[in-house]
Amino acid sequence: LSCKVEDSVRSRSAVQKQVVNSTMAACRLIACTIVILSIFGAASGADLLEHGAARHHGTPLDHTLLSTRVGVSKAMGASIGRWEQAAASTRGTDDMGLIRELMATPGTATGLTPSLLQRLSTVRVTPEVQKFSSQMLKDLEPVFASIVKANQSDAKLLADSYARFSIVEALFTEGQPAVDSKEQVADVSRELHGTCRKQQTTILPSITESERLVNETKSRMADTLAAVEGAGRSVSLWFQAADPGSATLSAFVQHEHLVEQYHAELQAHIEVWKTHNDNVQKLENATKVYAEKEKACGEKQVEFERAICTLGDSMQSLCSSHVSEYNIHLQDYEALSSAIAEKVYDRKVEWVHLKKIACILDKFAAVRANTSLSTNSSVGQKIQGCYEADFANEDLAIPVVVAPPPQACPTLPTLPCTVAFHAEEYADLPAELAVACKSDCAMAMPTNAPAATTQAPTPAPMPEWVQCARIKNFRGPQVDTESGVDGNTYLSSSWGESDFADRAAFGNHCPDIAHPSAVEFKVLDGSFNLNFETGAFALQENVFVTKSGLYSETSETGAVFKVEQVDGQQGRLIYGSRCASVHSNGYRQRTTFCVAKGGQYQSILGGINGDNYGNGRGPCMCNPNSMCGHCGSSSIVEIYMKTVAGNA
Repeated sequence: LSCKVEDSVRSRSAVQKQVVNSTMAACRLIACTIVILSIFGAASGADLLEHGAARHHGTPLDHTLLSTRVGVSKAMGASIGRWEQAAASTRGTDDMGLIRELMATPGTATGLTPSLLQRLSTVRVTPEVQKFSSQMLKDLEPVFASIVKANQSDAKLLADSYARFSIVEALFTEGQPAVDSKEQVADVSRELHGTCRKQQTTILPSITESERLVNETKSRMADTLAAVEGAGRSVSLWFQAADPGSATLSAFVQHEHLVEQYHAELQAHIEVWKTHNDNVQKLENATKVYAEKEKACGEKQVEFERAICTLGDSMQSLCSSHVSEYNIHLQDYEALSSAIAEKVYDRKVEWVHLKKIACILDKFAAVRANTSLSTNSSVGQKIQGCYEADFANEDLAIPVVVAPPPQACPTLPTLPCTVAFHAEEYADLPAELAVACKSDCAMAMPTNAPAATTQAPTPAPMPEWVQCARIKNFRGPQVDTESGVDGNTYLSSSWGESDFADRAAFGNHCPDIAHPSAVEFKVLDGSFNLNFETGAFALQENVFVTKSGLYSETSETGAVFKVEQVDGQQGRLIYGSRCASVHSNGYRQRTTFCVAKGGQYQSILGGINGDNYGNGRGPCMCNPNSMCGHCGSSSIVEIYMKTVAGNA
């Protein structure tokens, strides 16, 4: 505005420039500049008004304050026109110019300057000046109403903006029931899973007892079989030592006794065998029940963990939406508060200045016509009083209320597949259940922190899982000279295919991995349906290459794998729900293997029972959850190892 005024007054007189400079030092609003423009005519008034209105362009306050300025400009402009007509009939422009200067001068803390008071004493108030003053007073009345109305409009605008926080809060509150509903689903799923696992735990003792009885009757069978063989040899020796054709009665009585003894031992062996078969059947039944319960509990675990994931996602979505909406509105509210505070200041200044003008005009309108101020000093004192009067209007103040805080976001639940989740949810379950994570849904709550702009360093190679083996029933090299697999080294030496993308590919190249950090096993049926998988076992070395004899690993989740690598036929049977049974059945085995998880297990015997079951010295795959009785199982064991890329 100053630049605009300077352009307009370059050609004016020094007195006019002095008036403009003194006025611009105190006036901040368009209403004031309109008064200044009256000194030079109304020609450039519209231009200055347009320039001043652009100061707050783009905000809602344009309309409220601009309406005040337009109202002032119209009122002042109309009066200025009448004033110019009045001036033409006065005794000259000197008195009118002095009056204009008087109205445009803000004065000092003590009132008018002495020089202006001295010059004012020469002014004569004509009827035209009185008429102008009265008319301008009338024109100013709606201007003050416009200022109040504009201030009320801004107060409502700010109050409405503050009320928007309650809407943001209400949206958050409306979303809470959906979160609560998902939390209830998660609680119910947790209870169902926990109940199932407790029921599963009650089956374990029957399996343990059945395994004990099977081992006991198996041992008794070996004893009764030895007794039968001994009694049979005694009968055979009698025939070798005696000639039935010439034997005496006592010899036949002795023979009868030996036969009865053999029969008794045979009957005892048969009874033990029946008992053993019953025990094996009970173990198989208990194992089957356990496997079915494990499957059911696994399904409930998936439902539970997915419910937790869904709950976490719902909480995250609600919180992200609320934080975003709150921050956006907070920025708007703070910007609006700042802008309104500036407008309030402007209106207070505008109000005081226009009130002083109205006071001066009132004094001019009140004196008698054609009165010279030089002969009426009281009028000058009253005008001086207009400058000294306190016209401040504190009702124009608009208090700015501090924005309320955002709603507290719900605490995200501990998510599955984390150490903390396992400790919270599964730590109290028996280790034998080997409960492992099934649903990974790691998430993070939103933050208001800006995204990092620095380029991340190139990450080091990450460990990756590779399938290194797929094993089934295989014949030994003496049976299949081209593709035969040795029953002693089927785990410790590489053989067969190395690319297992094709399901027809079988082989073992795990020994080729130099430094695995973990191993995992999957047991499948002949149609490649998953029976069970173990999860990861942490490794420090490739144990299939570095270990010999009996070696066992138990994972953090309770899964077990056990192997007895031998170079002859001294391997022992390894079986049971936790691969806990390790003993010899009196026959010759090569390298033996067992893997178990959650009550299910899979065993492999190298060169079963002295290479006598059709595979020769090759590995014999047992049926799931049982010891081998033949080599007809279609089970498949896949082995995966975790290694740094390029280290295989």
